[in-house]
Amino acid sequence: MDLLIHVSAMDLKRDLHNYIRQDGPKDLDEFAPGWRGHVDTKRRQDIVRQDIFEYWRSLIKRLGTSPNDYIEVVENSKSSDLYWLVFVSRHPLAHKFWQAIANVSPQSRLF
Repeated sequence: MDLLIHVSAMDLKRDLHNYIRQDGPKDLDEFAPGWRGHVDTKRRQDIVRQDIFEYWRSLIKRLGTSPNDYIEVVENSKSSDLYWLVFVSRHPLAHKFWQAIANVSPQSRLF
């Protein structure tokens, strides 16, 4: 099975300061269980966001699937990230297709 996963970059940016508090919302714990043991929350927030995202990708890999390195970044009119599209598949041909069609717009790429 192939998956195209929508990750809310805007939410992660806007609410990260709440999520990293010990008594904060548990949304990230559901999204990436165990992330606190792998991410240094004292670093700059952009690095913390990237580390959380990379940890989440590592969890996907443990399931026997492979998230593609071509992450589509969808931005608003002010060039702020709204969300990331992450393609996940087990089959190499699916990744080849994703790479062929990904980034058809002039928006930036996460990786």
